[in-house]
Amino acid sequence: MNTHQVPSEVSFSASDFFLLSAMSYDRYVAICRPLRYPAIMRRGTVRLILVLAWLVPACEMAISVALVAMSKGLGFPHVVRETVPQANGTVALTT
Repeated sequence: MNTHQVPSEVSFSASDFFLLSAMSYDRYVAICRPLRYPAIMRRGTVRLILVLAWLVPACEMAISVALVAMSKGLGFPHVVRETVPQANGTVALTT
């Protein structure tokens, strides 16, 4: 996986998680509170949950993309770390 694809992969994973959570909450309310379901799950509530399920991961992705762009724009070196096995069985990181 390319390092430039990581923010989008994280965003899609987070949106999947939030959408599954929204569906789980909807089913929980439908099963455990069937008489109050229309009052709890109004159209505005459903819209808010769905907008947040897409907006929160998009904001996370935008922040990580901005941080990567800023770090490359300021000339910070790209550090590649390699693992080096040690004699005692541990692993050391080198730059």
